[in-house]
Amino acid sequence: MKIYRGSAAAARHYVEADRSRADDYYLAEGSGLAMRFVASTDGLDRRPDTDGSTYERWIAGFEVETGKPKG
Repeated sequence: MKIYRGSAAAARHYVEADRSRADDYYLAEGSGLAMRFVASTDGLDRRPDTDGSTYERWIAGFEVETGKPKG
């Protein structure tokens, strides 16, 4: 898990930058997509992969499916 504090756009730029670090693992080895799972009472549910714009919305504090603010 990575803890990030800052703008959502800067977070997106960070993970999309050309890096050969652990970030590459989380972005499907340079594909720009990240697998997404959500915890449920039954365990983990697989959700559609996260692209850059979806990731940025999630980091900014919005639910991916509804677009509503988290929390």
